[in-house]
Amino acid sequence: MNKRERKKFEKLLLEMREKKLEYINVLRELAISRTQREASGDISAFTSHPADISTESYEREKVASLITRETQILKELDAALERIRDATYGECDTCGGDIPPARLQARPFATLCVKCQTEAEEG
Repeated sequence: MNKRERKKFEKLLLEMREKKLEYINVLRELAISRTQREASGDISAFTSHPADISTESYEREKVASLITRETQILKELDAALERIRDATYGECDTCGGDIPPARLQARPFATLCVKCQTEAEEG
């Protein structure tokens, strides 16, 4: 991969990274936001209906799961940016061959070529 192509992918990765950071911040705000009961002004000592409590708990777990997933993608983006700096971006981690630009366009933080990725998923 030539320097110009690496620069193009670096810009794409940086844009994706910025969007991920913004999304993670929104998710974190949701995770620490007040409960529905607090937001509605209900400060009674009695809990809400069990179904409401269950739904609220599920939603918090879902947000926590999203934060975990998005943080992992952020780490992959950072690793891809490091590979750009090392001039190893676009090389398959398994076979050392080139990762096709179309694959990198679709998944800029890919570390495996299509063949090696397919083999990894099947094996």
